[in-house]
Amino acid sequence: MAYVIALVIVAFATWYLSNRLRRARLLLPPGPKPLPIIGCMLDLPSEKPWITYSEWSSMYNPDLVYIDLPMHPAVIIGSYTAAMDLLDKRSGIYSDRSPKVMYELTSWDYNTALMPYGQKWRTHRRVFHQHFHLGAVDVYRPVQLAVARRFLSWVLDMPEQSRRHVRQMTSTIIYRITYGKTIASMNHEYFIAAEKAVAGASMVSIPGAYWVEFFPFLKHIPSWVPGAKFRQVAEEILGHVINIRDKPFDEVREEFSKGTAPPSLAKILLEEVQAKHGTSSDFAFHEEVARNVAGIAYIAGADTTMAAAASATLALGMHPEIQQKAQAMLDELVGPNRLPDFDDIQQIPYIRAIVMEACRWMPPLPFLIPRVSLVDDEYKGYHIPKGCTLLPNVWAMSHNPEYYAEPDRFNPDRYFDKDGNIDPDVLDPTMLTQYWPFALLCNDYDQVLPYYWLVVCGFAEGGIKLSCDIPEAFGIIDPMAYATVLLVIGLITWYLSHKLRRTQPPLPPGPTPLPIIGNMLGMPTQRPWVAYSEWSTVYKSDMIYISLPLQPTIIVGSYKIARELFDRRSGIYSDRIPLVMDELTTWDFSTAFMPYGLWWRAHRRMFHEHFHSGAVDVYLPVQLAVARKFLLWVLENPKQTRKHVRQYGLTATIIYRVTYGKTITNMDHEYIVAAEKAVGALSMTAVPGAYWVEYFPFMKHIPSWMPGAKFKKVAEEIRSHVVSMRDKPYDDAKAEFSKGSAPASLARTLIEEVQGKYDEHPEAAYYDEVAKNVTGLAYAAGADTTMAAAVSVMLALALYPDVQRKAQALLDEVVGPDRLPDFDDLQELPYIRAIIMEAFRWMPPLPFVVPRASLVDDEYNGYHIPKGCTLIPNIWRMLRNPEDYPDPERFNPDRFIDKDGKIDPNVLDPALLIFGFGRRFPTSICSGRHFAMNTLDIYVASTLHVFDISAGVDANGVPVVLTSEYVGGMISGPRDFPTGFKPRSETALRLIREAKDSDIP
Repeated sequence: MAYVIALVIVAFATWYLSNRLRRARLLLPPGPKPLPIIGCMLDLPSEKPWITYSEWSSMYNPDLVYIDLPMHPAVIIGSYTAAMDLLDKRSGIYSDRSPKVMYELTSWDYNTALMPYGQKWRTHRRVFHQHFHLGAVDVYRPVQLAVARRFLSWVLDMPEQSRRHVRQMTSTIIYRITYGKTIASMNHEYFIAAEKAVAGASMVSIPGAYWVEFFPFLKHIPSWVPGAKFRQVAEEILGHVINIRDKPFDEVREEFSKGTAPPSLAKILLEEVQAKHGTSSDFAFHEEVARNVAGIAYIAGADTTMAAAASATLALGMHPEIQQKAQAMLDELVGPNRLPDFDDIQQIPYIRAIVMEACRWMPPLPFLIPRVSLVDDEYKGYHIPKGCTLLPNVWAMSHNPEYYAEPDRFNPDRYFDKDGNIDPDVLDPTMLTQYWPFALLCNDYDQVLPYYWLVVCGFAEGGIKLSCDIPEAFGIIDPMAYATVLLVIGLITWYLSHKLRRTQPPLPPGPTPLPIIGNMLGMPTQRPWVAYSEWSTVYKSDMIYISLPLQPTIIVGSYKIARELFDRRSGIYSDRIPLVMDELTTWDFSTAFMPYGLWWRAHRRMFHEHFHSGAVDVYLPVQLAVARKFLLWVLENPKQTRKHVRQYGLTATIIYRVTYGKTITNMDHEYIVAAEKAVGALSMTAVPGAYWVEYFPFMKHIPSWMPGAKFKKVAEEIRSHVVSMRDKPYDDAKAEFSKGSAPASLARTLIEEVQGKYDEHPEAAYYDEVAKNVTGLAYAAGADTTMAAAVSVMLALALYPDVQRKAQALLDEVVGPDRLPDFDDLQELPYIRAIIMEAFRWMPPLPFVVPRASLVDDEYNGYHIPKGCTLIPNIWRMLRNPEDYPDPERFNPDRFIDKDGKIDPNVLDPALLIFGFGRRFPTSICSGRHFAMNTLDIYVASTLHVFDISAGVDANGVPVVLTSEYVGGMISGPRDFPTGFKPRSETALRLIREAKDSDIP
């Protein structure tokens, strides 16, 4: 029962947090892309996380990086400025700690550094501060001095054990001060327990190390259950924590009761508790506080001091010139006949500089204890949600070149001013750990310790390797835990979907979903637009809700709804949910599939600059010349006309000439082969439901050889074609440009622009990548819609000879029989444009366009549209709406012509649907719509002017029967194509043959 209750709590917490984030008006800080439900869990580093966090800060934002985690969203603070602004100046908001389940299970939550802010924390903090504030620590100096000098003899006797001697020294000082006793050897039980307890605390503190932190209900399962290895780890650490906290304190308490306890912090604390609370009801509470304060003393000093000591020792071994400089100062001040003491400290600032640099070079605490935001907050335009965990990355701050030039170099001189004093204008690295609550213990201790190291002759010339031995039992994640989490995810998804149904306006109608997997099994992968349209008819709605795991989807079946949502509410629906197959195949380089943002805008701006309506006239000579070459190809081999359309269209000759300045001589050209395969594959992978990896994105991480990973093999093959289409011709153009031999082309123009504006600029590589993508996009921008529309036109003209004869009569009237049409004639031939418009409507090249994503919860016509929902416009259904297009199955260009013989503006132009809606209207494909329409206009006019088009005959001379069957995926077209192309006259034959000797400019 407890397990079920825990699941309900998890589901509710997830729902609550998701709704809180939906209400945020500001953007979250940038960060790695999360997976649905589990967020960035799989991206969290378990080793040296501070390095990964620093890389993320460099990649996304130097101040704040957002990490999406289940129930525990986190923000990495990467700069000292941001840390000061938030954790210091706004400490009232960020003073709390984020509770961790592993702290609770190991009982490390007794440590005030890990304790939530409150009365219990304040009581512990007050007692600790009373005995370790700056004015109180002088009483411990005799112990520190004596043990430090004993440390020298340990090193002299066994220099190869110097690292262990450093550990022994710190433990001896803390143990003597806290419990009044001396650690006689490295095998002392307190020393061993403390080492293992601290090592365990270090491991469990790493964000993401244990999934029980994301799913706390797992803490209730017993340690013997498969997947509960974290419980075994916690129990082992718990034993060590009890040994360092309870056993020595209980021994002192027993000695105190007998009057034999030696002077120590524990004895003083017991005296205070006895005197103040001996007869009160809260005696047990305050004795527990005393026990905890004594127990955390080791952690308060030993960990940071030992690490800093080891780092300084390593640095001095690696930099003998620094060692010699410090020793010369010591020799001058102290002389050869005595050891330094605390009175010498203020006179040798270089020693302090060495300690400061050691804390910076290898910070003992590379990241600090996470904080929690108590309220919603804003910083530099970014939203920090209430309850968010903030993790200060000290390593990134201490290696920031803005504060520390050459940060990887150990250089104590960076802290000195021109007068040889510590420069107050250089950030003191110890300030980076000022948020560590027990730094006061080390205020003098970390200053005096290096004095004693530096007088030791014969320190190892090489470095001391720093490492942390982790017990083998400290596993991170095991398969059973992973499977458990997946089950929880499924249950959460199911619960959330039903919760939303009960608490929001009703979702649009749709097919009945199965539990957990929803409508996955019912998603059509063949001609999906037809199934979508049938659903709209069955459920009597032009909004159909499809329940899919992690990706609820709505099919939009009417232009009215699409216009309202995608145009008038474009701010909500301008983005899209990235497809995993786009990422795996690298098709995500296309702006049609990019999330809306700076990267998309950079591509859009560059593409639009060269393909907007005022720019495309420069390409007209190429389009006209290739259109006339096409006539000759058809004359010579009419049976291959469909291939000629591919070769003629933007897919090949025109676009290759425009983009790269070269001519394709045959259909076996490597660019044609790669581009055809890349675009053909895209048409299938973009079909919603074609690959289950879109519903379970974590599957993209499994290798291709595993059963069920066929999608990886498919993606790898497509990827090679996409790379060949995009990279090779551009790289060839760059090589020719560097030699001064590149022909005039879009690629050459873009390369000139990039090098002219950004040469030797840090953004040069960025814009060169944009230019490569834009040239690679040119094929996709025209190949799909233009080629499919060109094929559809030819089929329609063969099936509807009356349309063909009417168009030819108009051409004869405007152009005459003695020449071929050119672009100047097209203004007087609106019927040619009407034929193309009707081809777009009758067989839309894109039966559904790139899906959108709702950025917030929305409502339309009484239906709820959830945030993150995918919306798919069913263009095929919209273009068959009898209210807009009577008798929609009939090919009828006259529907677009008004009584004056011109294009009727009152009839919905199918291009408005084909080329998109709203702010995403100018995607890469849509930016090329003017170029595409020019190509289709001259292609249709030229072909109709010289050829009569019929179905043709097969190889046996039998007339071919054409159908209007429509096939494909995201990019679709007719199955059949006519092969009967007969010159209309001898004059027409002459005009066609004259194109043989013409050159393509």
